[in-house]
Amino acid sequence: MHFSESHLTLLKSIQDEWNKAEGDIKTAEMVVHSIVIPSIKELRYAGRRVIDALMVIAGDQENPDHDRIKSLLDDACFDCHRARHDAIDAATAKIAADLEIMVEKLGYESILPAFPAFPSLYQNLTDIREKICKSRSDRDNRDAIYSTIETIDFRGLVASFNQMRGCEAIMVSEKE
Repeated sequence: MHFSESHLTLLKSIQDEWNKAEGDIKTAEMVVHSIVIPSIKELRYAGRRVIDALMVIAGDQENPDHDRIKSLLDDACFDCHRARHDAIDAATAKIAADLEIMVEKLGYESILPAFPAFPSLYQNLTDIREKICKSRSDRDNRDAIYSTIETIDFRGLVASFNQMRGCEAIMVSEKE
């Protein structure tokens, strides 16, 4: 089986995107406490497209359909992007739900003494969710928007959320 330089470049980009997706999926799973099924399905689709591309390469080694191979590999890379997006969406939705429940059940008077950074956490979440909403109407820049969320905002949000979780027992004792 012969791989052209362009095939190898595409496969490398898929590998890079797959690795990023797995990182985001694992982060989301730690927030959600569950498997992020939409992300896993996207990686499954990516794998299927890679296999299909490999079969096209193996099928007619003398005259492989380069356009078909490129199309399949491009789709696989895009599926990895969607897996990352789905993971971020799942984690931010869970964080939003948890914060809403926390405010409703405990109130700010119990939250703020135990975790004074709560307003900042909430604002960061709001900013990220606004970017996610923007990505839906600005489809041409969706990946750039999610890349910004992923590299600048997401990890910090999750770290702050986990710090807040560490203060939860104190918040509950303040409520009692």
